[in-house]
Amino acid sequence: LAPVFDQLLSVLEAAHATGIVHRDVKPSNVVLLDSADRGEHVKLLDFGLAHVPTEGPKLTQTGVVQGTPAYMSPEQCKGELALAPSDVYSVGVVLYEAICGRAPFDGGGAPILMSQHMFVDPPPMSEIAGGPVPAGLEEVVRQALRKAPADRPTVAELRVMLTAAFRGTDPVTLAEQATEERRRDAALTRSERALISPRKTTAAQS
Repeated sequence: LAPVFDQLLSVLEAAHATGIVHRDVKPSNVVLLDSADRGEHVKLLDFGLAHVPTEGPKLTQTGVVQGTPAYMSPEQCKGELALAPSDVYSVGVVLYEAICGRAPFDGGGAPILMSQHMFVDPPPMSEIAGGPVPAGLEEVVRQALRKAPADRPTVAELRVMLTAAFRGTDPVTLAEQATEERRRDAALTRSERALISPRKTTAAQS
């Protein structure tokens, strides 16, 4: 998953840098290609709903709902203008589905789906995936799926956060590891601590 989402976010980062917002990020628009010169790479299809900056009259009006309900951001569901944070939300939905095997909201028809995107917090991935999900990944997806656009990371920030989460070097995972290490140390006897302390000193010096 890591290379696919890193490339997807790289494509969106380049698009957002020029003011282009895709507005319909979903699995069927993310295609993995294999070519002799580039190897495996991600291509993002269908910019038909993309918002392109223009100095002329605005062609996209508020109050018009556009997108695919299962992957739409709350602001899209409200008929508001979808800007770069909307793509971040959609990537969050796609990532949630890739990890759990289903989208956070996946039934009841378009009106119910859109209402859920606007008002309902997605269930934790660990409850849906059928197995443990790294806390770092859980936190990254949670931030991408925040209801308010201003509360979400940018695609560039999300790319950095996701890379760290996949590597296990994100703040949440590191904090968990530190807590577990302290718990193990607290359970040691005095003689066991005396044996381990020189080892830690040697490891730190090397």
